[in-house]
Amino acid sequence: MEIEDYFFVGTGFNPSFQNAIKYDLKKLTTEFRELKPARQNQNIVVIGTIPLKIQNTSTVLPLFLILPHHFPFNSPIASIPHPKSDFTFSNVKGLNTDGSLDLAQIFTWVPKKSTLPQLVRSISQHFHQHSPYTLDDAQYLSLLDPASLVENIKYQSDLSPPPPPQNNVPPGYVPYPSYVPNPPKPVQPTPPPPPPPKKVTPEDISKAIDQAATLLSTADDKITEGYNRSIELQLMEHYSRTAQNLVNDFERLNAQLTNEAEQIERAQIPEYQIDPAIDKQCRKKAQDNLFHESVKEVKDLFHTGLLTPDVYIKQIRTLHKNYFQNVICAK
Repeated sequence: MEIEDYFFVGTGFNPSFQNAIKYDLKKLTTEFRELKPARQNQNIVVIGTIPLKIQNTSTVLPLFLILPHHFPFNSPIASIPHPKSDFTFSNVKGLNTDGSLDLAQIFTWVPKKSTLPQLVRSISQHFHQHSPYTLDDAQYLSLLDPASLVENIKYQSDLSPPPPPQNNVPPGYVPYPSYVPNPPKPVQPTPPPPPPPKKVTPEDISKAIDQAATLLSTADDKITEGYNRSIELQLMEHYSRTAQNLVNDFERLNAQLTNEAEQIERAQIPEYQIDPAIDKQCRKKAQDNLFHESVKEVKDLFHTGLLTPDVYIKQIRTLHKNYFQNVICAK
């Protein structure tokens, strides 16, 4: 029996092993002509009968094989279908009560080396030595039409024929895991030809030069503006510190003069005694001069734009506050 390529459509068999599987199935059906491959959902199965002798009585053994998706690495799953509802199996090695076979007790499957004919021969020899049912059941099976028995197995197993090929494209193809066939690429419409290049005129060149010059000029103005602003901020920060230093110097000098005056008073040197009124006037004059010079310096910094209004007001207020506390209130 020839196995067509479309027989594997919708199954998960590795495409690289499909030819070997077809060859194995062909050898099996050639040796055991009552065994036929079929489809059960996404599985490939083998159903039918094989000849068997029980106590010199020729009969048949119904057989049902399921090829797993990793066949021939994994052995098939085998069972003996019940020919009728009240059929019971004998308690023999390798046969369960539900008809499933424990192949490990019957045949040693060697991955990629063992074949289906070898497996079925071993099953036949095993049950020739260990009868799976009684002599009466064997005689009953020998009287059944093999074709009707196979149809009964198909009905019990819910088998369906493989889908026919359609235009040599496998419909519903379910590939072996990690194997994805290349789908046909959709036909892309031919893009329209590109438009011819525009001819550059002298006016276009002149316009491009003017635009470039404008961009360069704008960039240069922004760079200059940013540089000037940076210098301005640096100068404002410098003169702000200078004004603060003047205030600090005024306070320090005032404290120094006060301290020196107190030391002179404590010295009590009669021969160099200075008139208190003159001394007071001298100290006030020095403080007044220092105050006015500091105020003038802060105003000059503000008028030249090197001090912001907030900084200017703050420095003037501090100078007047110190002058009021140390000069006016000290009278």
